[in-house]
Amino acid sequence: MLSLLRIGLLVALVLSVLSTLGVETSSFIAVIGTVGLAVGLALQGSLASFAGGLLIRAFKPFSYKSQKGPHKTQFRLTKRY
Repeated sequence: MLSLLRIGLLVALVLSVLSTLGVETSSFIAVIGTVGLAVGLALQGSLASFAGGLLIRAFKPFSYKSQKGPHKTQFRLTKRY
């Protein structure tokens, strides 16, 4: 399995070789930029949720207290700030 860094380096090498041989590479670079934008927009929601989860874990804005009920344990969430 090729890593993302290796794939990026291979693409840069191929573009460099093509440019040295006299082939116009501006359209290839535009396609690579468009693909990068599409992938970034596709992952936008997932990355926002992931970042939000990390912030909640890091700052811990909630605290909870457990209480034993007659049938199960109940948790009460309270805001710290």
